[in-house]
Amino acid sequence: MSYYKNFGLILKNPLWRLYLRWRYQRSIDDFAKLNFLPNFSKKDFSCLLCGVGNEVTAEEFIKFILKRNPDPNIWMIDLGEEQIDAIKRMVNKKFPDLKIKIKQINALGLNSLIKEHSIDWIETDGLFEFFDNSSIRKLLDVWKKLLSNDGFITTTATSSRWKLQEYFDTVKIWAGKVWLGVKVYPHTRTQMHQNFKSAELKFVEGPTPIPYFKRYSLIA
Repeated sequence: MSYYKNFGLILKNPLWRLYLRWRYQRSIDDFAKLNFLPNFSKKDFSCLLCGVGNEVTAEEFIKFILKRNPDPNIWMIDLGEEQIDAIKRMVNKKFPDLKIKIKQINALGLNSLIKEHSIDWIETDGLFEFFDNSSIRKLLDVWKKLLSNDGFITTTATSSRWKLQEYFDTVKIWAGKVWLGVKVYPHTRTQMHQNFKSAELKFVEGPTPIPYFKRYSLIA
């Protein structure tokens, strides 16, 4: 069973590209609510796409950055070998001259790969689904150590207040196990907020086109 192949059927839909462009911009705009202005134009701007998923997400992330900084330092990591191989092929073909480092690694081990306080932007979409709450808090601590003094994080999480959330969680867990071959974890909105507060991160929450998912913009 291939997670890359099966989930790729969703990620290769043209609507996924539109969603990513919309979500990136809205997440950046949300920082105004924290009286924070991300600085994409700084020299040696460095960013991390944490849990890439596939080459479509990687390409949209690169294009979003290039519109704001012509010479960024880009890190991309994922745990899946198929994902990493596909992204490397795409980057070699479309962005051969950019400074892009692509590594297969568990996100919890990023401190062994990337220098502390060297990343200006950390982005991920739906990564928390693969971690229990204890591991999420560890991941947030890892990210916080990687962030530069004016660094920022954008992400999404299943964070619904719906009374029917437990039924959606059941379907999600089943789909992860049967269709994708991976273990996923349910998280409530309260749990996610507690995780952010535990890491001493300021955050703002916003909606996505899927009511079950929320977007989050965070700073230390």
